Amino acid sequence: MLFSISFNQSHQSSLSHNNRENIYGNPGIDPSRLDENIYFVQKDIRSVYKDVFQEAVDKYNEKQKRNDRKIQDYYDKIHKNEKTHEQRELVVAVGEGKDDPKYREAKKEALKQYAEAFQGRNPNLAVYNMVLHDDEANPHLHINYVPHFESSRGLTRRVGMDRALQQQGVQGKGTELIANWRQLETAYIEQLVKEHIPNFERANVGSHKYMKVRQYKE
Repeated sequence: MLFSISFNQSHQSSLSHNNRENIYGNPGIDPSRLDENIYFVQKDIRSVYKDVFQEAVDKYNEKQKRNDRKIQDYYDKIHKNEKTHEQRELVVAVGEGKDDPKYREAKKEALKQYAEAFQGRNPNLAVYNMVLHDDEANPHLHINYVPHFESSRGLTRRVGMDRALQQQGVQGKGTELIANWRQLETAYIEQLVKEHIPNFERANVGSHKYMKVRQYKE
């Protein structure tokens, strides 16, 4: 059975959509299946920032002799910085909505296993919201996270995707780095899918041709 694996990240996110706080205006959602969704993590992003960065911020501020150089709120500082994104969202799916429905539960179970393994596999990507949607045409996973890394100068814990991945052992820089991370994660997802669908074969959609969100919702 031939399925693609989609693995798309973005700086944009809608937690109200992900957490189903408002389902109006979205005809793709089946209200009768809302109970099929799985909510793994639901934290306030500010609390995650405090958990991850506050110790480093306090130590940094202790060394500052001028109050105007102290960091009052690291989340606000990053949120207002046009060059840095305070969070990212990853959307993961196996196949598309048009696939044979007999594989739906198997795909969902593989995504559930990936969700449960994600934080352990990616210790530098602090998850603050994670939900598996099973109320649309195809099961898919939304993972919101804060990428962080250790720095030897200044603030010793900072936000940043590239160095977060590099410190996890992913090789490369820029787009190559992201591509290598994607390959590692999708290979693991493929392994999980094969546990539930033994005849699974991964469709090759090209190195730069990734499924758009609408393709696995339709």
